[in-house]
Amino acid sequence: MPRLFQAPDARLLADMEAARAVVEDALPLSAGHKRLLPQAVRELSLLLTRDRSRARAYWEQPRFLAAYLRYFLPWNLLRLAWLLPGLALPLSGEARILDLGSGPLTLPIALWLAKPELRRVGLRLICADTAPRPLEAGARILQALQAAAPSGGKPWETRPLRSGWQAALSRHGPFQLILAGNLLNELPPRCLPEFFQAIDRALLPGGRVFILEPGARLGGRLIAGLRREALGYGWEAAAPCPHQAPCPLLPSMERQAARSVGWCHFSLPADAAAPGLMALSRAAGLAKESLHLSCLLVHKPAPGGAGAPQPAAARGGATFTARIISGPIALPGGLKARYACTPLGLGLLPDSRELHSGAQAEARLPEQPRRDAKSRAWLLAKV
Repeated sequence: MPRLFQAPDARLLADMEAARAVVEDALPLSAGHKRLLPQAVRELSLLLTRDRSRARAYWEQPRFLAAYLRYFLPWNLLRLAWLLPGLALPLSGEARILDLGSGPLTLPIALWLAKPELRRVGLRLICADTAPRPLEAGARILQALQAAAPSGGKPWETRPLRSGWQAALSRHGPFQLILAGNLLNELPPRCLPEFFQAIDRALLPGGRVFILEPGARLGGRLIAGLRREALGYGWEAAAPCPHQAPCPLLPSMERQAARSVGWCHFSLPADAAAPGLMALSRAAGLAKESLHLSCLLVHKPAPGGAGAPQPAAARGGATFTARIISGPIALPGGLKARYACTPLGLGLLPDSRELHSGAQAEARLPEQPRRDAKSRAWLLAKV
């Protein structure tokens, strides 16, 4: 299994800083708006965390659009910089892509920054959102980035579309790749089957769907629910899951169980952020030490394909790949371990302090399998 999460390299960090400069050039602020920018960032943060459905109406306010482009967009790009380089997204020439809830084209811009090999592919993107102003701003940013890039690539064709997800999926397919960033948390959980069925109809066989959420409990639960829908249709969970078995965290998330060990999300260092972004975050009272995300990449089988692999059976001595999904956990006797997602369900992997959230490791179920008394996770051994 290829490494999924990795710290952004110097080239990617330089390109991200160039993207911040593009925002300043393409959408400049007056001196007065610059002075009030930290306040606007703080106010918008409250709106986005308390009621995202109401927050989308504020896209039309210039000060909030400026705050999003200078604070939320670069932080989102940094989260994606940890993930996208290691994500398998095979795209052929002139592939058609749909970005749902595109906002200021966050995911298309992140793809352009994090996967330079795609700059040689003439992608065609439909960027759908119900608010026109962020779409226009994002298109200007992506166009400016492409114009400043060295020659030799193929320009991406971007089409902003003022539309909700239903119309975008039903009227504009089929697609090779469907993206949805920070969209699921705006949908009632009861809509997940309808949402997935619309995706299934709009996606070409062999295509992929990538979902990104901020990393809060609601996003993790919705992503796990969508994964369940996809596996029920014979799709394959390509990332971050190391298996095709049911999500071990979903039952307790749906019950909101008091003893739940949490939800599927990953915490990554924020220290690679540009100094200017760090300064704005501190001025807004929103300084960050870590980045959080939940994500899912699912693959629709091609005609005649084998479909998703079958889940592994639990047997003593079995070895498998596990994905780290927590920080250090204290065990009796002063030992430390981390929770891991495995083909057998939830596991506890000891002596794993060197593994960051999202890392993968080879693990083994001992010959005499035992479970943790509190979490019921399998007690694993490192290979």
